[in-house]
Amino acid sequence: MNLGAQGPDDMTVTPTGNRGNFFDTQNRGARRQEWLETWSLVPFNFLGAHLVKLGTMLTGSSNQGQFAYRPVDILNAQGIRTQRITFLNQLPFNRTDLEVTAGSGLLFGEGFVANAFCSEGVSSPGTEKDVRAGADRYEAATD
Repeated sequence: MNLGAQGPDDMTVTPTGNRGNFFDTQNRGARRQEWLETWSLVPFNFLGAHLVKLGTMLTGSSNQGQFAYRPVDILNAQGIRTQRITFLNQLPFNRTDLEVTAGSGLLFGEGFVANAFCSEGVSSPGTEKDVRAGADRYEAATD
């Protein structure tokens, strides 16, 4: 995505309005990819009905861009410059993130679910880990 001025002229602000071009130009882009895989065993009976599910997810995202700023001149009613605002232009940015998640779930007979998830993410500038486990009780819907 490109946003910004329609030309290279500095922006001028006067009591009667603005002229020149907008002071900021932006060039940005973002992307996200995801792979999701789920594997379910055939339900089996051992002291009740059971269902086992396993899954993985791979997620990647990125965000990059650059901002460029030009000076802004402020003029008084006589057309004399009273102030000039300048900006420091920063270097382009590029941030990425990659996350891998694995999980499993087990449905025990009537009304009990156990699950566990492990997730590890690598991003610029850091790394993050997350491990979760849980159990839930539910009641099957009846007509």
